[in-house]
Amino acid sequence: MILVTGGCGFVGRSLCQKLIDSGFDTICLDIKQDDAPECVCLDVDITNRNSLERVFNEYPFQAVVNLAAILFSSAIKDPSRAFLVNVYGSFNLLDLCRLKGVRRFIFGSSYAAIGDQPGSTEPVSESTPPQPTDYYGETKRFVEKLGIALSDRYDIEFVSARIPLVVGPGIPRLTSAWRAEIFNKLNSGGVVRIDYAVNEILPLAHHLDVAEALVTLIQEERLNHSIYHLPSEKWRVLDLGETVEEISAGLKFEYGDRRISGAPQTVSWERIQQEFGLRSPDLRTRLLEHRG
Repeated sequence: MILVTGGCGFVGRSLCQKLIDSGFDTICLDIKQDDAPECVCLDVDITNRNSLERVFNEYPFQAVVNLAAILFSSAIKDPSRAFLVNVYGSFNLLDLCRLKGVRRFIFGSSYAAIGDQPGSTEPVSESTPPQPTDYYGETKRFVEKLGIALSDRYDIEFVSARIPLVVGPGIPRLTSAWRAEIFNKLNSGGVVRIDYAVNEILPLAHHLDVAEALVTLIQEERLNHSIYHLPSEKWRVLDLGETVEEISAGLKFEYGDRRISGAPQTVSWERIQQEFGLRSPDLRTRLLEHRG
């Protein structure tokens, strides 16, 4: 049985469905139930230790995937809540895994845990010393350090899955609506605005590709490392807009002048590719499939 926190989110819902399709009994935890997957979904806040304990007492989990998080923009607006969810909530889950003998804990980290890595001319790998640039990245990196320290001392296998920018159909976020709108508006047309400058580089992955990578980390009997960069595809902002315009039914793009910050633009994910044979995401194909 697998526990997925944040299971009603962008990645979580796809992960729950893939786990169900793969034959896993799956429990979803999320405080938002408006887009719940087709499994048992519990309205539980991971910062509420007592509620979490009741869940762990009721279900015999073999693995936990923690995708519950306060993301970048919301973390800036409410750093206290971001600390509680991203750090304290993650500790609650880790500690209960330790106490209940859960075999594997997969942490939904982020490329933001690595930081900008200014001056780097090579793709940034898992062995590159992390230097988080912003508060959100710091919360992710702190949990990585915490999880690795606990797994060194106790019988729990901690794995950090660093996730790139995720795109795909779904409910648009207020601060980065374009990540859903490039799919949601594909057949209806309209305008999509990306606030980044046209020559900025985005490391992107469709949420189905992220979910597939996470399922691999759940299923594999042996993992050789505690940190994995999940596969991503490099897209220049202008190339992304022009590709979507070409595929769509009259969709138009507007651009801003923001620079990418908080995470490196070029990330190596050779580790997970070499160990498990994962392939590169193909966003163009995902767009064509969605268009029908």
